[in-house]
Amino acid sequence: WTAWGLTSIVKLIANVVSVWIARHLLRDFVRRHLVERWEVFRLVSCAVKEEPFKMAFLVRGSMVPLCVKNYGLGVLEIGYVPIAAAACIFTPFYAYQNIYFGSACKDLKEVLAPRSAAAAGDSDWQSKAKALMPLAL
Repeated sequence: WTAWGLTSIVKLIANVVSVWIARHLLRDFVRRHLVERWEVFRLVSCAVKEEPFKMAFLVRGSMVPLCVKNYGLGVLEIGYVPIAAAACIFTPFYAYQNIYFGSACKDLKEVLAPRSAAAAGDSDWQSKAKALMPLAL
């Protein structure tokens, strides 16, 4: 539980830092090169202004890369409170997921090592999950 709590806290701090970087350093670049050129980004930008909490929950709960969530919300006109509220709900789940996969793949050398013919016949779910981990990363 300690690892889960610490991971959740550090993920929240990293979220605040990435939103700050996006808001103060990357906002103009992203607006010029993405928001103005793509209609879907303009629609999301308008939706964020109308319903910030709903859009923050939708973005934070979606299965897109974390950098897209953090920096994407940072460049939009949405307050820190909706971003933080959504992050407080979803971050512990993602932290638990990362801890679980980290404990399941204790030895990365073992996971990436070539399999022998006898080991290739294993059909338990853990061996299949370990075999697929390099593809997921």
